[in-house]
Amino acid sequence: MTDKMAEKITRIRKERSFPEIPGVPNRSELMKPLIFPNSQRAFKIFTYLATLGAGLYCVFIPEYEGDHCFVPIREWVQKQKGKFLKIRPEDEEYVKQRTAEMAEKVAMAAKQTSGEAGGNIGKS
Repeated sequence: MTDKMAEKITRIRKERSFPEIPGVPNRSELMKPLIFPNSQRAFKIFTYLATLGAGLYCVFIPEYEGDHCFVPIREWVQKQKGKFLKIRPEDEEYVKQRTAEMAEKVAMAAKQTSGEAGGNIGKS
């Protein structure tokens, strides 16, 4: 029974087959997937990353008018950034001292660079 069914399906497919057109690939070639098996994983990873990037962009970047569904997420992220980037009171003195030291080094380097440049200009 299955052989007769398979023969019938094959006959129907042959009857419904499209004529060959010169220069145009046949139907079986057109039905092959466009993505090769070796690149399917890379394409899947790219799709996931692109979807994640588009989602993050839509949540955090555009400025919407009025209240919207992303306000709680944005507020939570702002709070977390504030907690993470906040300087503790006991560290403020160290930060001020270190900033002053770095400013001195930058000023000294600028003097040396401008002094060397001025000396080179006079020599040439």
